[in-house]
Amino acid sequence: MNYVWKILELYATDGVITSAKYHCAVSEEDNTVETEGYWDFPESGTVPFDQVTEEMVMGWIEEASIKDGKSVIKSRLEKQVS
Repeated sequence: MNYVWKILELYATDGVITSAKYHCAVSEEDNTVETEGYWDFPESGTVPFDQVTEEMVMGWIEEASIKDGKSVIKSRLEKQVS
């Protein structure tokens, strides 16, 4: 399966990212399923806002969404694409 993540918007307070709007799509053969959502970051980040990359934020969301060893975002998409 091929996953494509995009960060659509970032929200910050006092230069610290507090949440992000994301888009994630998964493709398998001719089927594609997509989702958008918001992710709140409960802890303040340590990376200055102007040094944050899209890849970093995608990684934070993916890591924070892991339950029982698997991303809940990816799991839901996989169920729909199968």
